[in-house]
Amino acid sequence: MTAADRTRTVPAGGSIRESLERFVRFFRIVRQHAPQAAAFNVALSVVFTGLCLFTPIVGVTLVTGISGAVYARFGIRRATFLLAGPAVLCSPALIAYALARKTFVWGGRRYRWRSLFDVAVEEV
Repeated sequence: MTAADRTRTVPAGGSIRESLERFVRFFRIVRQHAPQAAAFNVALSVVFTGLCLFTPIVGVTLVTGISGAVYARFGIRRATFLLAGPAVLCSPALIAYALARKTFVWGGRRYRWRSLFDVAVEEV
């Protein structure tokens, strides 16, 4: 069952602020609905970051190769997979930021997620 009559298009901008809000929203959703997956994401981020810091050639080659394989698998033809190394180095800080945030903005409204089924909508 879907609520097709209640959906609305929400533009996804490309500014740094909008990208951060999108990441926070994604991580908050995963954290609430799949806490084990969120913990796995944190652990994977720390492991790959450590690998890239302590053995940079192996680490960056590995994460770039994995990203390139995922891009190829899904038919994405962009060179942005080459940024996997720097992205991995930033990921622990981004995850910490997402965990520290109590609200996120989506579609012009601010959401405060208190518990699994308790989300308050605040105007921006």
